[in-house]
Amino acid sequence: MKHNLFSSDAFAILRDGQFQPYAQLDAALKNQFCDGVRFVPLRQGERLTTLGGTQVSVLSGKARLSSSGCTLTDSLTRAKPFMVSARGDILQAVDDTELALADRDFLDLVGAWHELARHTQETGGVAAERLKQLQRAAPFRRMPLECVEAAFACMRARQVVAGSEIVRQGIASDTFFTLTSGCAEAWQQAFNGNAPHKVADLGPGDTFGEEALIGGSAHKVSVRMVSDGELLELPRMEFLALVAKPLIQEVTVATAKSMLDSGWSVLDVRYAEEFEEGHIAGAQLLPLQDLRRQAETSLSRTERYVVLCNSGKRSAVAALILSQRGYQVVSLKNGLRESALDLLTVHSTPQTQAVA
Repeated sequence: MKHNLFSSDAFAILRDGQFQPYAQLDAALKNQFCDGVRFVPLRQGERLTTLGGTQVSVLSGKARLSSSGCTLTDSLTRAKPFMVSARGDILQAVDDTELALADRDFLDLVGAWHELARHTQETGGVAAERLKQLQRAAPFRRMPLECVEAAFACMRARQVVAGSEIVRQGIASDTFFTLTSGCAEAWQQAFNGNAPHKVADLGPGDTFGEEALIGGSAHKVSVRMVSDGELLELPRMEFLALVAKPLIQEVTVATAKSMLDSGWSVLDVRYAEEFEEGHIAGAQLLPLQDLRRQAETSLSRTERYVVLCNSGKRSAVAALILSQRGYQVVSLKNGLRESALDLLTVHSTPQTQAVA
């Protein structure tokens, strides 16, 4: 039977066909399905080079693995996907074949979230449905699950109505916010007194408030609801211990020097004026206030970045934001203080980021 391999029903194909481990997973996980599973049709004789750690399910047809000569079929891979361990191993279609290829780590993560949600429901903790919604939030997808569970236990649900101002620019707060339903907008008042401008649209799974908590400063934007919705609120101390600490890796100057020598790049998140006064040779400038909007066009996920600022606070916020988005980053601990001055090369004009 041929399937529409690009339809939104791909998750249902595996679940309804009783392919494991998909048949055991909750249907609510289909939103994350495209992150780590892809369907590949092969005509008879066509070859596919695989990555190491790929789990293969055969929906129809047959495929032969070059390294062992093993022939994979739907009956062989229905109860358990076949693990291709060696990078570069080749699958060749014996007949016209349809394959589902899954990243092993992705399936492990999805399975762990599923079990966590089931355990939460059974033990009467945070509602399992709310936990599933929060899986869309970038910070929690990359956190150790024991930290996820502990953070959820500390969260407080809050119903909000359209027009509510959740945080105000220039005012400090002690809360990390996760939007689980509804829509909001982030607005910023320019320093020169010009009218406020919208900097982001927020929806379910988006988070905000981390910059003020990590830096111990006031909010840089105002966030207002544009529809009714729900927020989960996490107090500052629990945020720092359970969310920020696992996601922010800080390094000393000595370690940073070694990383730069081994090919890491420098990302400077200070203002352009600060950058001009002195910066590390070859550093890329991307001010923190522009990071969310310009990261995708200015940075590469194949690069590794040492992020820095003057004190280490802005770079820690930047490291948290970028690690949530899948970038490999570390933050220079304590920033560009006297102990780091020997890393600096002073230039008369700033090097601005190149936008792809």
